[in-house]
This record gives sequence, C-alpha cells and structure tokens, in this order.
Amino acid sequence: MNKIKAELINIENKNNINLLTFKSVNETIKVVMLEMNFEIKNEAFLFFKPTMVSLSKEKCKSTIENNLAAVVKNIEIGEIFTNIYCNFNNEEIEVLVLKQSFEKLNINVGERVYLMIRASEIGVSVD
Repeated sequence: MNKIKAELINIENKNNINLLTFKSVNETIKVVMLEMNFEIKNEAFLFFKPTMVSLSKEKCKSTIENNLAAVVKNIEIGEIFTNIYCNFNNEEIEVLVLKQSFEKLNINVGERVYLMIRASEIGVSVD
C-alpha cells in the first residue's frame, strides 16, 4: 500500500460528499470521501493501492484529478506484471502495471513520470 504524508488545506462539502484538498510539498492532491467519521487537524496520510495508479511520460489533461510528478527509481519486470518504484517527494510509490503496458511506455530508471490517481481511489488516515 502506498502512503503519502500531506497537509489538509481545504474541505468542500455538498450533499454529504466531501472534496478534500491536500498539499504534499509542491503538489496538490484531491480526495473524495462520502463520510468523514474522524477529524483531520492538520496532517494526514493518504493511501492507495499500486494497482490504482496509472503512469504517463507526459502530464496529461484528463478527468483523473491527481497528476503527480515523480522519478522512476527501480523497475522489476515479471512474466505478467511490472512493478515500477517511483520517488514522489521523498516517498516511495509503487505502481503495478501489466508487462505489455509497461513495454508500450518504454520507461527507464531515472526518468520523470506522472502518477495519475483518481480522487475516489485515495483513502485518508490520521494515525
């Protein structure tokens, strides 16, 4: 499970749907939550599965709310899946993609990539 420490900077609420905006160094991260049964005072941890992250070599205009710049640190190519380990603001983010998808992108260690994560795929923890 990926985990990013971030500072809460805004909460918007409409019809019991919450849009939380966090800041992690220079990046803004959006999170959608249906229920907030805990209080976020200042900082929180954002977590998401490696399978919930898409990769791109270019910053994309899309409906995916979070498009975070990172650097590829390690690549483990398996028979079916490829694990790509990226550095995002000194946090290791693991991305799991199909080997065929990885081969299409031609990503190498040391390259800048963009991690695309839907706001609805990110969880929040204050522990």
